[in-house]
Amino acid sequence: MECNPSSGVVDPVTIERALRPNTALVSVMLANNETGIIQPVSDIAASVRRWNKEKPGQRQVMLHTDAAQVCEYDYTGSNWLVWLFKSNKLKNFID
Repeated sequence: MECNPSSGVVDPVTIERALRPNTALVSVMLANNETGIIQPVSDIAASVRRWNKEKPGQRQVMLHTDAAQVCEYDYTGSNWLVWLFKSNKLKNFID
């Protein structure tokens, strides 16, 4: 998926336009550990939800995000339906 070359951010509308009836999963890295770019995952989730609502009867597209790089990200208000955190990335902060 292409991103804005100056900001490194993926456009949620571009993702929505790329969805197809055989799309099963959209996976987005919330933050890049090398560049620090934070992707608009809540907006991407809204695009995926909109696609799913507009295509009743078709396979529903799932959204996955790797959020391991952002320990201090404020998740309040994100309206995400499923939360699963793997703590192996946090061990250096806890020890």
